[in-house]
Amino acid sequence: MEEQETRLDKQEKDLLDDVNEFSKKGKFSETFTEYEFRVIERESKDKYDFLSPTITKSNDIESLINRFKIDVVNICEKTLTIDENNRTVYEKCLNSFIELYSIKFKRDYLKLK
Repeated sequence: MEEQETRLDKQEKDLLDDVNEFSKKGKFSETFTEYEFRVIERESKDKYDFLSPTITKSNDIESLINRFKIDVVNICEKTLTIDENNRTVYEKCLNSFIELYSIKFKRDYLKLK
């Protein structure tokens, strides 16, 4: 369990570095993570309260993460204006961001088990 936590910590740090790097390359007006964290918290707070035992115990963590991925892409497409020149950078950033959140979910899920 502790080894899994350490592995998640390292993955999380690496992904956060990636997201921040992609944000700079894509010249997003705010760093991607800050912006997206706010959007996701606002638009889907109840859906993704992974510290809620009822949500976590009643659902498979992987299916929740998959649903989250779909929602994030939809939220981003609605709320961000993506310059086509930055599309590849944005997609890499988005993927890293989703992975980052997936790690957070897994960590929360482990705490509840």
